Amino acid sequence: MTELMRIVSNTKYAVLLEGPTSSGKTSIIKFIAEITGYKCVRVNNHHHTDIEEYIGTYMPNSKGKLVFQEVFPLLDNFYNKF
Repeated sequence: MTELMRIVSNTKYAVLLEGPTSSGKTSIIKFIAEITGYKCVRVNNHHHTDIEEYIGTYMPNSKGKLVFQEVFPLLDNFYNKF
């Protein structure tokens, strides 16, 4: 855990953990984020994941017009840094 905490807290980039369901990946990262003062953004990946789940998609509004709907907080973090 110490090595994972060192890696996560010393980077400005996202961290991707891969492993079996219910192995504690989210819990450990939430814990590390809490004690180091970082914000934890969880993105669930699966074999049907596509780009729309990362950045957003065009959706019809109440008047039927297509409006781009961003995915937050993922893009919120991106726009605040650039």
